[in-house]
Amino acid sequence: MSIIFGPGISIGAGITVIIPAPPANLWAWGKNDNGQLGLGDKVNWSSPVQVGALSTWAQISGNRIGNQTHAVKTDGTLWAWGPNYAGKLGLGDTVYRSSPVQVGALTNWTNSLMPNTYSGGGTHVKSDGTAWFFGIRGYMFNNGFGVKSSSPVQVASDKTWSWAVTGPQQSWFGITTGGQLWSSCYGSSNGLSGQNNTTKTSSPVQVGSLTNWAGVYPGYNAVIARKTDGTIWSWGKGSVAANAKAFLGQNSAYVNLSSPTQIGSLTNWARVSAGRYACLAVKTDGTLWTWGYNGNGALGLGDTINRSSPTQVGALTNWLTAADKNVMAANPSAIAVKGDGTLWTWGRAANGTLGNNSNTINLSSPTQLGSLTDWTNVGCNYNSGFAIAGH
Repeated sequence: MSIIFGPGISIGAGITVIIPAPPANLWAWGKNDNGQLGLGDKVNWSSPVQVGALSTWAQISGNRIGNQTHAVKTDGTLWAWGPNYAGKLGLGDTVYRSSPVQVGALTNWTNSLMPNTYSGGGTHVKSDGTAWFFGIRGYMFNNGFGVKSSSPVQVASDKTWSWAVTGPQQSWFGITTGGQLWSSCYGSSNGLSGQNNTTKTSSPVQVGSLTNWAGVYPGYNAVIARKTDGTIWSWGKGSVAANAKAFLGQNSAYVNLSSPTQIGSLTNWARVSAGRYACLAVKTDGTLWTWGYNGNGALGLGDTINRSSPTQVGALTNWLTAADKNVMAANPSAIAVKGDGTLWTWGRAANGTLGNNSNTINLSSPTQLGSLTDWTNVGCNYNSGFAIAGH
């Protein structure tokens, strides 16, 4: 998940956080049973609550299965909180944290956080282009199934990375500074690795030979990726069990793809976010589009009908912002920031996910949260959200 100052969009299942340009205050809401909101307690919150008193937050990233949260401050330090089984917080132990704790003492994590992820651990890229992983490393890095690292360990050290993210089934995806896409995947039976086969790989292997990849966003059993030419691509499993999730956006609910396949033919996609079963994207014209599973109205289309190809959300053209994290997807809810700095949520309200002081009223269309106009960046865990705002 690449995170930069500015407004954002996120589909989440319970927690949302947003971060603005300095000074930047961090806010959180939603489910908090393991302290994943960073508020020093385990109380669920149905409206935004500020995380501490500091105003130096720069980036936010969440794990949408494990509920771990990582954030970077403007001084380049990395911070973590939430559940810590298998050492997923990178703090050298397995102790849960309900408040932010610094990971090591380094100050070169600036602009390092990758998109919200599904995995047994976390991956971050430092300002020097090195990629680091902690949690359950397992098969994907030649370490043996189930090997754990509770402190950051460098991976794929022979390359310089601009992007790295962990995915489901012990998968890992990275993009080099030269635009090459690489993957390593233990659970590749659905073509998750993008290698045009179902072979398990225990170290990163290049996906094709192209050098114009810009971002990669794993979902639950599939992946969405964006190229520098404005096209978006998908591969992996298109549906889950009997439910036609239609995650791949290929106008079919049941298709599986073992190599990257373009979604439509448009070349004006600017931002993308992949959730568990649904996706959000923003075009260069500022329009918002969604597809996939639409339970509880998570697609923001005013209904609960699944979509198998990108469908526009309303008619507004001000969803595009300066933030790389302008779009973010998770599970039964969504969060977004418009170009005017206003914050919007929709989807499932359980656990206070929408931040609108309700646990019961689902929203199937984007609804403004509060009245502030200085929201910038968003992130989410499973059933919680984060956001950054400047004052």
